[in-house]
Amino acid sequence: MHFWRSFQNYLLGKGFPPPRLLQNYYLAHDLLTLDHENDLRNSHLSYLINPNGSFVGTKGTGSAQVMPSSSDPNATAEAFAKQAFGDNVPLKVTPLTIKGHTGGWYATFSDGRAVTYRPAGASSSRTPVDMATVQVNNTEIDYLLGKPIKFKFPAK
Repeated sequence: MHFWRSFQNYLLGKGFPPPRLLQNYYLAHDLLTLDHENDLRNSHLSYLINPNGSFVGTKGTGSAQVMPSSSDPNATAEAFAKQAFGDNVPLKVTPLTIKGHTGGWYATFSDGRAVTYRPAGASSSRTPVDMATVQVNNTEIDYLLGKPIKFKFPAK
């Protein structure tokens, strides 16, 4: 508590904090990051993260990860999205119709987690029309990336 109050006082005041205070700030940030990564790794969402701490798939643009292509990206993406449920039953599942495409859905959970599945063609104009999308909103992911993560599933 003393560290955070000292850092807050420096932020509100003028000048730069002393190096020791900055060192403590970065150490605290690294520990929080590691804590969130471990929480994610020890949850039913562990399938989203590789052993080295990166997310599955290859890095796309923004917070998107591009998954391996498949002959049926919709079925692959929906199965991937349902893994995020773990053993939990969603509080609510809302069907989505996006750009005339039905079959998508948005599921919310009691822990604040949300999972969105969009079939191919139902994403933004920046996403190819043959690519399905899964978005996962979760406290740990939001902390690690600063926003939800999207997984893109292209067609072969």
